Amino acid sequence: MNLVGFWPSEGRSARSIAIGSPPNQTAGRTREEGSISALRARLDVNIRVSDLERSVAWYARVFDAEPIYRGVDRTLDGAHSTTLVCFRLGRVNVWLLPGGRTEELGAHEHHNLAISFMTPTPLLELRETLEARGARFDDETQNPNFPVGEAGVRVGKDAEFMYVFDPDNNRLEFCRTFDSPGATTE
Repeated sequence: MNLVGFWPSEGRSARSIAIGSPPNQTAGRTREEGSISALRARLDVNIRVSDLERSVAWYARVFDAEPIYRGVDRTLDGAHSTTLVCFRLGRVNVWLLPGGRTEELGAHEHHNLAISFMTPTPLLELRETLEARGARFDDETQNPNFPVGEAGVRVGKDAEFMYVFDPDNNRLEFCRTFDSPGATTE
Protein backbone atom coordinates (compact mmCIF):
# COMPACT_ATOMS: atom_id res chain seq x y z
CA MET A 1 0.00 0.00 0.00
CA ASN A 2 1.19 3.50 -0.71
CA LEU A 3 1.17 6.20 1.91
CA VAL A 4 0.83 9.97 1.71
CA GLY A 5 -1.43 11.64 -0.83
CA PHE A 6 -2.95 8.77 -2.70
CA TRP A 7 -6.60 7.87 -3.13
CA PRO A 8 -8.59 4.69 -3.87
CA SER A 9 -8.83 4.01 -7.59
CA GLU A 10 -12.12 3.46 -9.34
CA GLY A 11 -12.83 -0.23 -9.67
CA ARG A 12 -10.28 -1.20 -7.03
CA SER A 13 -10.61 -2.04 -3.37
CA ALA A 14 -10.05 0.67 -0.77
CA ARG A 15 -6.62 -0.85 -0.17
CA SER A 16 -5.55 -0.29 -3.81
CA ILE A 17 -4.19 3.15 -4.36
CA ALA A 18 -3.65 5.13 -7.59
CA ILE A 19 -0.75 7.50 -8.09
CA GLY A 20 -0.84 10.80 -9.98
CA SER A 21 -2.60 11.42 -13.28
CA PRO A 22 -3.97 8.66 -15.49
CA PRO A 23 -1.27 7.17 -17.73
CA ASN A 24 -0.07 9.55 -20.43
CA GLN A 25 -2.50 12.31 -19.40
CA THR A 26 -1.70 15.64 -17.76
CA ALA A 27 -4.43 18.28 -17.59
CA GLY A 28 -6.12 16.80 -20.66
CA ARG A 29 -2.91 16.75 -22.73
CA THR A 30 -0.96 13.71 -23.81
CA ARG A 31 2.59 13.56 -22.48
CA GLU A 32 5.48 12.21 -24.46
CA GLU A 33 6.62 8.84 -23.14
CA GLY A 34 9.57 9.19 -20.79
CA SER A 35 9.27 12.96 -20.36
CA ILE A 36 9.52 14.54 -16.93
CA SER A 37 6.87 17.10 -16.18
CA ALA A 38 6.59 19.05 -12.95
CA LEU A 39 2.86 19.09 -13.65
CA ARG A 40 2.62 15.30 -13.48
CA ALA A 41 1.37 15.65 -9.95
CA ARG A 42 -1.81 15.97 -7.98
CA LEU A 43 -2.27 18.85 -5.55
CA ASP A 44 -2.84 18.00 -1.88
CA VAL A 45 -3.28 20.33 1.08
CA ASN A 46 -1.54 19.63 4.41
CA ILE A 47 -2.94 21.28 7.51
CA ARG A 48 -1.06 21.22 10.82
CA VAL A 49 -3.46 20.98 13.75
CA SER A 50 -2.98 21.32 17.50
CA ASP A 51 -5.20 18.31 18.41
CA LEU A 52 -5.39 15.67 15.68
CA GLU A 53 -8.34 13.65 17.00
CA ARG A 54 -10.38 16.78 17.75
CA SER A 55 -9.71 18.00 14.20
CA VAL A 56 -10.59 14.60 12.69
CA ALA A 57 -13.91 14.69 14.54
CA TRP A 58 -14.55 18.27 13.37
CA TYR A 59 -13.79 17.54 9.69
CA ALA A 60 -15.94 14.39 9.82
CA ARG A 61 -18.87 16.26 11.40
CA VAL A 62 -18.68 19.52 9.44
CA PHE A 63 -18.03 17.97 6.01
CA ASP A 64 -20.04 14.79 6.66
CA ALA A 65 -17.04 12.75 5.54
CA GLU A 66 -15.03 9.87 6.91
CA PRO A 67 -11.23 9.73 6.62
CA ILE A 68 -10.02 7.86 3.56
CA TYR A 69 -6.63 7.18 5.13
CA ARG A 70 -5.00 6.84 8.55
CA GLY A 71 -1.33 6.02 8.93
CA VAL A 72 2.12 7.29 9.77
CA ASP A 73 5.04 8.89 7.98
CA ARG A 74 8.36 7.61 9.39
CA THR A 75 11.92 8.86 9.30
CA LEU A 76 14.43 6.69 7.46
CA ASP A 77 15.78 5.21 10.69
CA GLY A 78 12.24 4.72 12.03
CA ALA A 79 13.05 6.66 15.20
CA HIS A 80 10.40 9.35 14.56
CA SER A 81 6.95 9.20 13.01
CA THR A 82 4.06 11.53 12.30
CA THR A 83 0.46 10.35 12.37
CA LEU A 84 -1.52 11.36 9.27
CA VAL A 85 -5.25 11.41 8.56
CA CYS A 86 -6.65 12.22 5.12
CA PHE A 87 -10.09 13.39 4.04
CA ARG A 88 -11.19 13.65 0.42
CA LEU A 89 -13.12 16.94 0.24
CA GLY A 90 -14.41 17.57 -3.23
CA ARG A 91 -11.47 16.74 -5.49
CA VAL A 92 -8.81 17.63 -2.93
CA ASN A 93 -7.03 15.40 -0.44
CA VAL A 94 -6.84 17.30 2.85
CA TRP A 95 -4.15 15.87 5.14
CA LEU A 96 -4.29 16.59 8.87
CA LEU A 97 -0.99 16.37 10.74
CA PRO A 98 -0.17 17.15 14.37
CA GLY A 99 1.89 20.22 15.06
CA GLY A 100 -0.32 23.27 14.73
CA ARG A 101 1.12 26.54 15.99
CA THR A 102 2.42 25.70 19.44
CA GLU A 103 5.63 26.28 21.34
CA GLU A 104 6.70 22.72 20.43
CA LEU A 105 7.32 23.58 16.78
CA GLY A 106 10.90 23.73 15.65
CA ALA A 107 12.37 26.28 13.28
CA HIS A 108 11.51 24.07 10.30
CA GLU A 109 7.80 24.09 11.16
CA HIS A 110 6.84 27.67 10.36
CA HIS A 111 3.44 27.10 8.83
CA ASN A 112 0.08 25.45 9.45
CA LEU A 113 -0.89 25.13 5.78
CA ALA A 114 1.25 23.61 3.04
CA ILE A 115 0.79 22.86 -0.63
CA SER A 116 2.13 19.48 -1.72
CA PHE A 117 2.51 18.19 -5.25
CA MET A 118 2.26 14.40 -4.96
CA THR A 119 4.19 12.87 -7.83
CA PRO A 120 5.23 9.38 -8.96
CA THR A 121 8.40 10.86 -10.51
CA PRO A 122 11.62 10.12 -8.59
CA LEU A 123 12.56 13.44 -7.01
CA LEU A 124 16.21 13.40 -8.05
CA GLU A 125 15.08 13.41 -11.70
CA LEU A 126 12.47 16.07 -10.99
CA ARG A 127 14.94 18.23 -9.06
CA GLU A 128 17.45 18.14 -11.93
CA THR A 129 14.73 19.17 -14.39
CA LEU A 130 13.40 21.98 -12.18
CA GLU A 131 16.93 23.20 -11.41
CA ALA A 132 17.71 23.39 -15.13
CA ARG A 133 14.59 25.56 -15.49
CA GLY A 134 15.81 27.97 -12.81
CA ALA A 135 13.98 26.69 -9.71
CA ARG A 136 15.34 27.64 -6.30
CA PHE A 137 15.22 25.02 -3.52
CA ASP A 138 14.95 25.17 0.27
CA ASP A 139 18.01 23.17 1.26
CA GLU A 140 18.74 25.43 4.23
CA THR A 141 15.77 24.86 6.53
CA GLN A 142 16.98 22.31 9.01
CA ASN A 143 14.87 19.39 10.14
CA PRO A 144 17.00 16.93 12.10
CA ASN A 145 14.58 14.10 11.33
CA PHE A 146 14.71 14.68 7.57
CA PRO A 147 18.08 16.18 6.65
CA VAL A 148 18.77 17.21 3.08
CA GLY A 149 20.68 14.45 1.30
CA GLU A 150 23.60 14.88 -1.08
CA ALA A 151 21.26 15.14 -4.06
CA GLY A 152 19.13 17.79 -2.32
CA VAL A 153 16.27 15.41 -1.56
CA ARG A 154 15.04 14.62 1.95
CA VAL A 155 14.35 10.91 2.41
CA GLY A 156 12.30 9.10 5.03
CA LYS A 157 11.17 5.52 5.37
CA ASP A 158 7.84 6.23 3.67
CA ALA A 159 8.53 9.13 1.31
CA GLU A 160 11.04 11.49 -0.23
CA PHE A 161 10.39 15.19 -0.51
CA MET A 162 11.90 18.55 -1.42
CA TYR A 163 10.86 22.17 -1.23
CA VAL A 164 10.90 24.72 -4.06
CA PHE A 165 10.50 28.48 -3.61
CA ASP A 166 8.42 30.50 -6.01
CA PRO A 167 9.45 34.12 -6.86
CA ASP A 168 7.64 35.41 -3.75
CA ASN A 169 9.35 32.85 -1.47
CA ASN A 170 6.25 30.70 -1.09
CA ARG A 171 7.47 27.20 -0.32
CA LEU A 172 6.02 24.39 -2.45
CA GLU A 173 6.57 20.76 -1.51
CA PHE A 174 7.10 17.93 -3.98
CA CYS A 175 6.63 14.47 -2.48
CA ARG A 176 6.92 10.90 -3.73
CA THR A 177 5.82 8.10 -1.44
CA PHE A 178 7.10 4.54 -1.17
CA ASP A 179 5.15 1.35 -0.47
CA SER A 180 4.53 1.10 3.25
CA PRO A 181 3.36 -2.03 5.12
CA GLY A 182 0.91 -1.46 7.96
CA ALA A 183 -0.81 1.64 6.60
CA THR A 184 -4.59 1.54 6.67
CA THR A 185 -7.37 3.18 4.70
CA GLU A 186 -10.83 3.75 6.11
